[in-house]
Amino acid sequence: GLTLASYYAGLAAAPLPGVSPSVTGLSAQTLNDNWGPGYSDGVTFSDVVSVFFPCFTGILSGANRAKALKEPEKSIPHGTLAAITISLIMYT
Repeated sequence: GLTLASYYAGLAAAPLPGVSPSVTGLSAQTLNDNWGPGYSDGVTFSDVVSVFFPCFTGILSGANRAKALKEPEKSIPHGTLAAITISLIMYT
């Protein structure tokens, strides 16, 4: 919900005066600028995948173990959010 709210707030705020130039709203130029990869020199797609792939694989493997949990409807959301938070801290 928060992601969608942020997205639509950015679309609505883009044409307003005094808004940061980083907020462009819907723009063909912005789409074109962001379409391709923007890796730093010496960094490839493989480097990026090797860093983030273990993070997402771990989160999904935790969710796939629902049968072993006593209360999966409670444990999976808590475990997934905890894994995302820990990953965010580790990769920041």
